[in-house]
Amino acid sequence: MIVSIVAFVLPTGGVMSWIYVTQSQFKSLQYSAYYPYPAAHAGCYVAPVGCFMLFVAMVAGIIRAQPKKEETAGQDEYEEAEQLPAFPMGADLGMSMPPPDFMGMPPPPPP
Repeated sequence: MIVSIVAFVLPTGGVMSWIYVTQSQFKSLQYSAYYPYPAAHAGCYVAPVGCFMLFVAMVAGIIRAQPKKEETAGQDEYEEAEQLPAFPMGADLGMSMPPPDFMGMPPPPPP
């Protein structure tokens, strides 16, 4: 959650400062020299769209990090431990022991 907030705040601050500094530098350049004022191009419009997408990701990260109240109210903390394992313990899963001389292994002990 904290990472998603930082991932939104830092680029948004960078984009805002970039737009502000660019606008102020072009205006100050007009006062000191003859320089036609350039219109805002694609970067000034695409960067805020990217920040909006980061905002959506931040909100999704915050919502995902906080559990729903309905789910946590009735759950027993040991409820998950009572479930049976996927395979019964000691079940033959189709695997067998390798041959006794496999990669220098000693033979298995007799039963």
